[in-house]
Amino acid sequence: MDIYALEVIDSIAPGAPLCLAYSERAKFDRLEISLKSGQLGGPEYFEKVYQSGSK
Repeated sequence: MDIYALEVIDSIAPGAPLCLAYSERAKFDRLEISLKSGQLGGPEYFEKVYQSGSK
């Protein structure tokens, strides 16, 4: 994917941010990526990601 940096744009839940990716490839540059592992975020996590993303 050639992503060289991630910027946290919102804290959805502790330890589970929404990030903005930076890449030399246009299709991945400014891609919003949700980082989540295990039990972090609770059952409403992905709804919060959707609401926090770019409009």
